[in-house]
Amino acid sequence: MDPSSQNAADAKLVQDITARRPDLEAAHQQYQHPRGRRPRGPSPQRPSPQRRVVHHNNNSIPRSRAAAAAPDPEESSDTEPDVERADENTIVTTEGEPASSPWPQLQNGNARQQQAAPGAFRESVGQQSQQVSPLNLKGGAANVLGRPTPTQLDTIQDTNNYLENNATVEAATHNSHEDEDMAQQQKRKRLYWAMAGGIGMLLLIAAIIGIAIGVASSKEPSSQTQVDTTNAPEEITTALVKEFFPTGLPNRSQEAVLSNNDRLPQVRAFQWLSQDENWQKYSVPQRRQRFALATLYYATNGPQWFDHLLPDERANVTPWLDYSVHECSWFAMLKGYGRPKCENYTDHNITLANPWDAHFDYTSILLSADPSLLPPDTHHVPARLRGTLVPELALLTSLQELDMDYQSIKGTIPNELTQLSNTLEYIDLIKCFFTGTIPAGLFVSSKSLFLSRNARLLASIPTAIGNSSKLEYLLLTETNLEGSIPSEIGMATNLLELFLNANDLEGTIPSEVGLLSLLHVLDLTYNELSGSIPSEIGQAQSLQRLKLGLKSGMRGTLPTSLALLSNLQELDLYKNSLEGSLQPELFYLRTNSSTEVSMTPSWPNLTTLILTDNRLSGSLPSEIGLLGALERLFLARNKLESQLPTELGSLSNLECLGIAQNQFTGELPFEVSNGLPGLVTDVESFALSSSTPLLSLNFSARCPH
Repeated sequence: MDPSSQNAADAKLVQDITARRPDLEAAHQQYQHPRGRRPRGPSPQRPSPQRRVVHHNNNSIPRSRAAAAAPDPEESSDTEPDVERADENTIVTTEGEPASSPWPQLQNGNARQQQAAPGAFRESVGQQSQQVSPLNLKGGAANVLGRPTPTQLDTIQDTNNYLENNATVEAATHNSHEDEDMAQQQKRKRLYWAMAGGIGMLLLIAAIIGIAIGVASSKEPSSQTQVDTTNAPEEITTALVKEFFPTGLPNRSQEAVLSNNDRLPQVRAFQWLSQDENWQKYSVPQRRQRFALATLYYATNGPQWFDHLLPDERANVTPWLDYSVHECSWFAMLKGYGRPKCENYTDHNITLANPWDAHFDYTSILLSADPSLLPPDTHHVPARLRGTLVPELALLTSLQELDMDYQSIKGTIPNELTQLSNTLEYIDLIKCFFTGTIPAGLFVSSKSLFLSRNARLLASIPTAIGNSSKLEYLLLTETNLEGSIPSEIGMATNLLELFLNANDLEGTIPSEVGLLSLLHVLDLTYNELSGSIPSEIGQAQSLQRLKLGLKSGMRGTLPTSLALLSNLQELDLYKNSLEGSLQPELFYLRTNSSTEVSMTPSWPNLTTLILTDNRLSGSLPSEIGLLGALERLFLARNKLESQLPTELGSLSNLECLGIAQNQFTGELPFEVSNGLPGLVTDVESFALSSSTPLLSLNFSARCPH
């Protein structure tokens, strides 16, 4: 190419470079993070353009030029004191830290660079690193107007390509970091909204609870049942108590009132009474009566008695502590059940203009929660009591009935109830949560004492029970009774039903039980009793149900005196250690007349006979066929043997026959298998064969015992 053409090409190249200067400056600007700091993550290293030196292994230069290209060692040492030798295609900074070269065009080299002299090539690279670096481009086009050689122009082109490629990498890296920042911001936003949503939900729940409490509070009789503390006396003094009750209150009650502790039901009751603007119009006995009932109300969480009712059900309830209503008309679960709450007072035939116009003695507290006692046509539902039984009930001197069973009443049974020995006859506190002992006086004064299913009691049967002349019903099932059955129980001659089952009673059955000639039910199952069945028990000829099974531990033989219990309907001796044979005399009574001797059934009304799980032996007497009313006969798991008597077929009412795990032989009598088509038996479990087997896969379910 002639010089003029070369000069024209060079001039055009300079113009192209000058025209591309804005693009190069823009690429340079992208090296800086827009927020003034380097983006996170790795980025290409940019060695300083003024001190970057690239070494190429001489092996990359043709052998013919290697010697000519080798520089003078001294010159190299003087001109490049900070350069260290490196492997091929490696950049070494002045500090001697190697890094991968970001100039791919220089790393790979091209044909024109290899054709140039190595020394000139190094010199041109040094010049280009100063003239065409991004920092020197800001100096204008004058920096590149020095008529570069073609080799230098190629190097400049490589530099431009590097800048463009590196700008692209920097832009991509910046975009990547911006995406990371945006993702972090989105994550923080989601976390913020999640926290805000959780707080909002808690506030909503709190608001709903507040509204519910407000609605429930609005349903309570505000003026009648709640104490207006703004008008309450600042302090309850002895003089103030005496003003209301000239004869005073019992010591325990007065001490509680004078404590001025607003948490005590006695204090709240006195405050309620003092807020009645008509309190002076009431007689002193009526004040005491209203004070006692108010104390019970507050002690059993009265304001929440009816929280479980629907609004229309609540409308049928006359609330307690209504100033305008006589206390004998306050709510009772058994209202209309036939037992008035106050003597000579009914809602139907007495209408009072004012509640203080007349006083009627309270006779019944009927707050049972037992649904089985509700008349089918009643609209009343039980209140739900929760709290304690207060001693102030003794102020109701005419109280005859206390019925609060199936309620969450805790604490002890107040001993003050024994002060009502002349009146209180019916106490029903079944299935509560009482602790402590049973006041001994209640065994003496009560006619009916129902305390079953109070498993937290720690009680025993007091010897004072022998002083009772009124006790008829004593139900102490599952009351954690300990000790023995006192012999004095035989003196409670009016007893009709005695339930002492499911306790921890020990010792023997006292023979004095035979003195209970009126006793209908004796249940001693699930205890730790021992000894034998006393023969004197046959004297209690009114017995209808005799249950001595399950853990009772009875030993010995069955006394034939049991045949004297002619009214017996159920005899349960399940799971004892009774031995011997079944005497025929158990099943009949021999009567002599002037002409002949006849046998009559000993238990003509017996429907259930349970002798399962004992050690009885011998054969089954044929006299068992005299028990014509028998419906359920259980003899399983004994040592009975021989053949079954055919007289079993005469038991036309027999429904269940349990005879498994004995030593019977032969076949099931034809009179049984064919004469009793409705019979359910466990015959499949022992070695009897029958042409018409009577098998039942659910014997235990159909014949429980």
